[in-house]
Amino acid sequence: MAEDPSESPVSGVDAGAGEAGVGSKAAGRAHAPRHPMPTRPVEDRYVYRILWSESRKGFVCTVAELPDLIEVSESSAEALMGLHMQVAERLAAMRAKGEDVPVPYEDRQYSGRFMVRIPPEMHRRLAIEAAEQGVSINRLVQSRLM
Repeated sequence: MAEDPSESPVSGVDAGAGEAGVGSKAAGRAHAPRHPMPTRPVEDRYVYRILWSESRKGFVCTVAELPDLIEVSESSAEALMGLHMQVAERLAAMRAKGEDVPVPYEDRQYSGRFMVRIPPEMHRRLAIEAAEQGVSINRLVQSRLM
């Protein structure tokens, strides 16, 4: 059964595609596909997540490339199959309207760079800590992200 994604315990799916627009440069600085499209259907290459939700008493399945879709079911397999059918239907509707379908995250190119704005005091603390450790601020922040 499809549910309202605003109630989902699954939030902030990797890369923030919902905010910036799927496939846009702002969504993870994604670019055109890096290689020719494989023979597998595009919906098979999307990022699916399945989590148990105690409040929903079921498995919640989401797809990063279409964050407004959600499926809740008693089994993880049923949740995945149900969402996969929703995705196929959505993509068919988008194609029928002449809309571009979201590019799978796997097919996007990333530069390895992104900018984060922080308060000056935090920047100062990071600079001091990096100097004390004998590393660059970049290396210090990178180690904290991993």
